Amino acid sequence: MNIEVPAGYDTSRGWQLSGKQLGTHAVLPHAGAIATMTSAGSAYRVTLRDAATGRVPWTGKPFEELSESEAPGLVVVPVGGKDCLVTWSRGDKGGDALSKAKQVYAVDTYAADSSGDTVAPEHHVEVPATDHGTGRVTGAGAISASSCAVRGRSP
Repeated sequence: MNIEVPAGYDTSRGWQLSGKQLGTHAVLPHAGAIATMTSAGSAYRVTLRDAATGRVPWTGKPFEELSESEAPGLVVVPVGGKDCLVTWSRGDKGGDALSKAKQVYAVDTYAADSSGDTVAPEHHVEVPATDHGTGRVTGAGAISASSCAVRGRSP
């Protein structure tokens, strides 16, 4: 089956994700990029792609999920005219036969202008939670410029 492409459509441009590349995604409007989070077993990793070309300027260092029942989240927070990419997960951490595990939210922030194959988060924070309930981390609210450093400087 052949599909007719409208006149003027340049088929040499554009890109798409498929198979293992698909996952949770977020748009970084100031950076002109798309972030995707994909999994391989219990490890997750973020990949940033240029929205126009699909070129990958960076891929995050793999990290383990905190909960087997819920995948980590991905959200973009604008800070000072730039984008801050934030991943979050929630679950139990620690604990053993003698002590109960603690419920936490783990939040990592990445600068959109990073580069490399195993980019570590600029900041990692674990916040205690008394009850996970149905809450989710969102882009609402304030984030300080120092929480999302851009190449070692505040945005």
